[in-house]
Amino acid sequence: MKKILIAVLALIALSIVGWFGVYQMKAPSIQADIQKRVGEALDSNSLDWVNYEVDGRDVTLSGVASNKIMAQHALETANIYGLNSLTNSITVNETANADSIQVTDPLTADENQSEVEAAAQDEKVQQAVASTIPADAATDVELQKVTNDSIAALPITMNLSKDDSGEFIFNGTVPSMELKDTIDKHLLSIGADPANTVWQVELSSAEAPNNWEPNILNSISALQVLQDGEVNLSNDQAVVKGVAASQDASDAAEAFVQEIAGDYTTDLNLVIAEAPEATIPKPAAEEVTMVGSDQYAAKFCQTEFNALLKQQKIIFESGSSKLQQSSAVLLDKISQVAVRCPNQVIQVHGYTDSRGGASANWKLSKARAEAVANYLSSKGIDNGRLTAIGHGEKNPIATNKTEKGRAQNRRITLIVRGNKK
Repeated sequence: MKKILIAVLALIALSIVGWFGVYQMKAPSIQADIQKRVGEALDSNSLDWVNYEVDGRDVTLSGVASNKIMAQHALETANIYGLNSLTNSITVNETANADSIQVTDPLTADENQSEVEAAAQDEKVQQAVASTIPADAATDVELQKVTNDSIAALPITMNLSKDDSGEFIFNGTVPSMELKDTIDKHLLSIGADPANTVWQVELSSAEAPNNWEPNILNSISALQVLQDGEVNLSNDQAVVKGVAASQDASDAAEAFVQEIAGDYTTDLNLVIAEAPEATIPKPAAEEVTMVGSDQYAAKFCQTEFNALLKQQKIIFESGSSKLQQSSAVLLDKISQVAVRCPNQVIQVHGYTDSRGGASANWKLSKARAEAVANYLSSKGIDNGRLTAIGHGEKNPIATNKTEKGRAQNRRITLIVRGNKK
């Protein structure tokens, strides 16, 4: 009996030693995985002001937030699956808090100073109490709940603009930063890149007007079909102006503007761009004077294609091979370049991200490459010079684990190679 007991104890001891050995081997990989996922979560939410340190499964956040809502947004974003604890060392800009207190009811100089000191002291107490938060309870701690007491009730307004590169700029006041997540999802649904946006917004404790979010989303959709434009939502009025590539694009933008609801009245001012040079009848490609020798012409076209595609992307409807109207101007410029190397074969290569099945991705990439080739053919480029090639999710140029990376992997490239037969 004594021997059996000794054997059992020995097995238990070996199991414990073995468990610690396995844990020590896995610990570095677990830490690296958490560090990567926290970084990606913060980057994808434009929280580059947040610093973070990872120790095993424990994460510590630091940095200076412009207000309490941004600090809370950072905590919720970094609270990924698999953490043991999330330590909050983020500080809130005291100057901003003091300014917001000073615009309340008029006080004497002494009363005003006391109010500022009391607010600062209250902030320090909250940070001290909530400094270490278990990951599974991070959103349940009462002291982390953000109030609007120190945020001014500024009118809720938004100015949206988009230039011909596809960059969106959002400038105004918002009731919550949750609006950004909604807008990012909408941008993806219409084929725009959420990473190609600029946010210049200020938080307000005022209530948003009726249909606030749908009105912003319809404004974004209107801008997406324009070459460039601007929408200003303020004072119960939606002022829309911009440049459309065609009457169809103008009509599509107007349809979205008409969806703006609630108490807003709309003021629409759209102009049709002059017909691109590529739409004017041109001589056949074979009749165009080539740029130098075949070798030089090929180099010229390749350089121009690379420059155009670096400035702007060819965009399709989400999950489809249908070209978006906003890509027409870019494709017209590409066709103008293509006629300058009339003897060269132009390969159109299509790529997707890794979402979905490999077979479906290959078919979609091939269909998108064919759509581009057909468009160029419709502009007078000899169809015998065009070859459409689909690669699916192969040869990614960025990570497929973030939306920014996936957007980069969804692309069309043009390669000038050899002479037509």
